[in-house]
Amino acid sequence: MRSLTKMITVAALVVGLSTVAAPAQAATDDTDARPGCDVGYQFDPSSSTLSIKGVDTAVARNIGSRPIGYKFTSHKSGTMGWSASVTLSAEIQVAVFAAVKAEVNAGISKSVTASIGVEVTGTVPPHSTVQGTYGVFYVRVHGQKYWQTRECRKQQVAWISVTAPYGRGWQV
Repeated sequence: MRSLTKMITVAALVVGLSTVAAPAQAATDDTDARPGCDVGYQFDPSSSTLSIKGVDTAVARNIGSRPIGYKFTSHKSGTMGWSASVTLSAEIQVAVFAAVKAEVNAGISKSVTASIGVEVTGTVPPHSTVQGTYGVFYVRVHGQKYWQTRECRKQQVAWISVTAPYGRGWQV
């Protein structure tokens, strides 16, 4: 009888029905005690890729036998905001943004602007070429978004990709 009461209570919770309190004996039984989960939207990253959205490029070529210096200066600017492969509600955006920030352990921003006049210098070895790209560094994260129930079940599961900027500069 006790296990039937437990099964009915669990079934009622799953479909969202109100339940009558179980007998006092069942409440003290530790065999059914489960840790609850945080209810709400979650995002579990499965893979990530770091890249740069270039807004300007430069090349220095050394055809000589001695090293030479180079100086690249950005002459273009551009802005990159974070985006997702699907439209996300404000509630899931918060969960996704927090998960992506934790995944890459970087200063993820909603938007980053690459500026004009940013310089980088260095040395080009003999008989070599140095290429530089100036722009916004970003991470693309693929993962699963879902609604987590109190019973730790996933609902409304969907695979999504999120792109989030985290800095700007030269990549040489």
